[in-house]
Amino acid sequence: MSVQVDKNFTVVGEEITFENAEKVKALGYARVDNHQGDDELVVDLGGLTHANSVTVAVMMAWHRYALARQKNLSFAHLSPGLLNIVEFSGLNPVLSTR
Repeated sequence: MSVQVDKNFTVVGEEITFENAEKVKALGYARVDNHQGDDELVVDLGGLTHANSVTVAVMMAWHRYALARQKNLSFAHLSPGLLNIVEFSGLNPVLSTR
């Protein structure tokens, strides 16, 4: 199960799992590090076909990583299921979503 993070920070693939989460986190960290300027960095999650709590854990890791580097990060195109997990977990005030 392959998940890719392209240069525009679009996440494409089936799902983020325990098996690929570390690789996906590292790809996201690299995108945060390569982001230039003060504009908001938008993570497009519309390319994922399934979402679960591991997806939210990776989102939180990216959020903390960006925050530590004083970069603004938001998430776009969350599936209804992923948005439900974020809201049920009480993370909607923490994770900026569009």
